[in-house]
Amino acid sequence: GSFKESRKGGGEMDVFSEFDRIMADRGSEPRLDLACALISNAGDPTHSVDSVLAGIDAISNNLIADDVPSMMNALFSPLEYCGNFLNYDEPANSFLGNVIESKLGIPISLSALAMSVADRKGFPMFGVGMPGHYLCATFTPDGEPLYFDPFHGSGPLSASDCRSLYEGLTGLANWSEEFLNPVTSRLTVVRILANLKSIYRRKGDVEGIRWVMRMRLSIPEIAASETTEFARLVRGSN
Repeated sequence: GSFKESRKGGGEMDVFSEFDRIMADRGSEPRLDLACALISNAGDPTHSVDSVLAGIDAISNNLIADDVPSMMNALFSPLEYCGNFLNYDEPANSFLGNVIESKLGIPISLSALAMSVADRKGFPMFGVGMPGHYLCATFTPDGEPLYFDPFHGSGPLSASDCRSLYEGLTGLANWSEEFLNPVTSRLTVVRILANLKSIYRRKGDVEGIRWVMRMRLSIPEIAASETTEFARLVRGSN
C-alpha cells in the first residue's frame, strides 16, 4: 500500500491527483489513513505520504492490545498522544504526519489516528461526528456502542457522558441522539478540510486556503459551491 509521490517533475500534483482519485466517486469510501496522509503532505511536505503511513504501521506494530479499550489506553495519555490544548488552532494539528511527530492533535486527527491503528490491529472502530467535537467508537461484545474522546484521554464514554461533554463544550441545550451517529471516512475527510478552511480563513492565510480548496474541489458533493470561490482566489482578488 505504499504511495510514491516522488515521480519526476510533479511531486505536488501527484498528491492532488491521488486525492482526486480516491475522492472522485461520491459513493466510495476512501481509505481514511491514505486521505489523511495526502492532506498532511499537502499541508506540510516535510512528511511524505509514505512516511505518514509507515508511522501508523510502526505505532500499530509497537502497541500491545487485545481490544479497542486496551489499545486506547496504551495510545492516549499525557505521556503518549493527547489533545493540543495550548495551540488548538494550529493547522499542524490536522496533519497526521505532524500529529505522529508531536504526539499532539485535535479531536478529529487523534480519532483518525486511533481508527487507523485499530484498522491495522483488526479491531472494529468508527467515527462519530458529534458537532463541535469529533469522537470515535467501537461496539462492546454485547453490541453496545462504546465512545472515546482521545483529545481528553483514553475514555471510554457512555452516550450520556458524550451528551455532558457536548453540553459542557457548547453551552447548548439542543442535544440529539443523532449527534452520535456513525460517520463515514468520506464525511470525516470533508470535515477535516472544512476545519482547515476555517482555520486558514481566521488566520488570513491565502496559501493555506488555496491548497485546501484545491482538495475540496476533488469532492463532487462540495465542488460546485467551491469552484467560483476558488477561481477568485487563484486570480488573487478578494
